[in-house]
Amino acid sequence: MLKPNEQEEFNELLKRIGKNMREIRKERKKTQEQTSEKLGLELRYYQRLEHGEYPITTKNLFRIASRLGVEVKRLVS
Repeated sequence: MLKPNEQEEFNELLKRIGKNMREIRKERKKTQEQTSEKLGLELRYYQRLEHGEYPITTKNLFRIASRLGVEVKRLVS
Protein backbone atom coordinates (compact mmCIF):
# COMPACT_ATOMS: atom_id res chain seq x y z
CA MET A 1 0.00 0.00 0.00
CA LEU A 2 1.30 3.42 -0.91
CA LYS A 3 1.50 6.33 1.47
CA PRO A 4 -0.76 9.27 0.53
CA ASN A 5 2.07 11.32 -0.99
CA GLU A 6 3.32 8.26 -2.91
CA GLN A 7 -0.20 7.58 -4.20
CA GLU A 8 -0.41 11.17 -5.41
CA GLU A 9 2.91 10.84 -7.27
CA PHE A 10 1.81 7.51 -8.74
CA ASN A 11 -1.45 9.04 -10.00
CA GLU A 12 0.49 11.90 -11.58
CA LEU A 13 2.77 9.40 -13.32
CA LEU A 14 -0.24 7.55 -14.74
CA LYS A 15 -1.68 10.81 -16.04
CA ARG A 16 1.67 11.78 -17.59
CA ILE A 17 1.96 8.41 -19.34
CA GLY A 18 -1.58 8.75 -20.65
CA LYS A 19 -0.95 12.30 -21.85
CA ASN A 20 2.17 11.18 -23.70
CA MET A 21 0.33 8.25 -25.27
CA ARG A 22 -2.41 10.63 -26.44
CA GLU A 23 0.14 13.09 -27.87
CA ILE A 24 1.90 10.34 -29.83
CA ARG A 25 -1.44 9.06 -31.15
CA LYS A 26 -2.54 12.52 -32.23
CA GLU A 27 0.84 13.27 -33.86
CA ARG A 28 0.22 10.20 -35.99
CA LYS A 29 -3.38 11.21 -36.69
CA LYS A 30 -4.75 7.92 -35.39
CA THR A 31 -7.92 7.17 -33.45
CA GLN A 32 -7.95 5.42 -30.10
CA GLU A 33 -9.45 2.41 -31.83
CA GLN A 34 -6.69 2.27 -34.46
CA THR A 35 -4.00 2.65 -31.82
CA SER A 36 -5.47 0.08 -29.45
CA GLU A 37 -5.67 -2.39 -32.34
CA LYS A 38 -2.02 -1.76 -33.27
CA LEU A 39 -1.02 -2.28 -29.65
CA GLY A 40 -3.10 -5.41 -29.22
CA LEU A 41 -5.08 -3.90 -26.35
CA GLU A 42 -8.80 -3.80 -25.69
CA LEU A 43 -10.16 -0.38 -26.64
CA ARG A 44 -11.58 0.33 -23.18
CA TYR A 45 -8.29 -0.59 -21.49
CA TYR A 46 -6.41 1.70 -23.88
CA GLN A 47 -8.86 4.54 -23.23
CA ARG A 48 -8.43 4.16 -19.48
CA LEU A 49 -4.64 4.18 -19.85
CA GLU A 50 -4.78 7.30 -21.98
CA HIS A 51 -6.86 9.05 -19.33
CA GLY A 52 -4.56 7.93 -16.53
CA GLU A 53 -7.39 6.00 -14.90
CA TYR A 54 -5.79 2.57 -14.78
CA PRO A 55 -2.41 1.33 -13.58
CA ILE A 56 -0.10 0.07 -16.32
CA THR A 57 2.19 -2.88 -15.88
CA THR A 58 5.84 -2.55 -16.80
CA LYS A 59 5.28 -5.29 -19.37
CA ASN A 60 2.53 -3.28 -21.06
CA LEU A 61 4.54 -0.08 -20.78
CA PHE A 62 7.43 -1.74 -22.59
CA ARG A 63 5.14 -3.36 -25.17
CA ILE A 64 3.36 -0.07 -25.91
CA ALA A 65 6.64 1.81 -26.32
CA SER A 66 8.03 -0.91 -28.57
CA ARG A 67 4.96 -1.09 -30.79
CA LEU A 68 4.77 2.69 -31.04
CA GLY A 69 8.45 2.78 -31.94
CA VAL A 70 9.41 5.07 -29.07
CA GLU A 71 11.61 4.66 -26.00
CA VAL A 72 9.93 4.01 -22.67
CA LYS A 73 11.29 7.33 -21.40
CA ARG A 74 9.15 9.11 -24.03
CA LEU A 75 6.07 7.72 -22.31
CA VAL A 76 7.10 8.42 -18.73
CA SER A 77 8.82 11.80 -19.03
